[in-house]
Amino acid sequence: MSLEELSAEQAADLRDAKETREVVEHRELWRGRVIGLEEDLVRLSPGGDPVLRQYTEHPGAVAVVAMRGGDGREEVLLERQYRHPVGALLWEIPAGLLDIDGEAPHLAAARE
Repeated sequence: MSLEELSAEQAADLRDAKETREVVEHRELWRGRVIGLEEDLVRLSPGGDPVLRQYTEHPGAVAVVAMRGGDGREEVLLERQYRHPVGALLWEIPAGLLDIDGEAPHLAAARE
């Protein structure tokens, strides 16, 4: 079965669904300039024992796919940047952090 053959109800089941769980305890383990390390004790089911979950906190980011060219001749703009964690020059689409308080994502994208 292809995605086009799914009913609306079946397609809805394939979407991510926002849910919350009881956070029994929260700790900030470390805070850096761009990311932080968080730790929560979370109860995944009512009455169940809490489980430990560690995760990074990030301000968010935007990316821009800039294209030009007509049908069959499309080109995507890429920029080449050094990325220290992988020790390489990478080709990537323009992107940037949502790290200015109150800045709308579309303005951050225009900045990029």
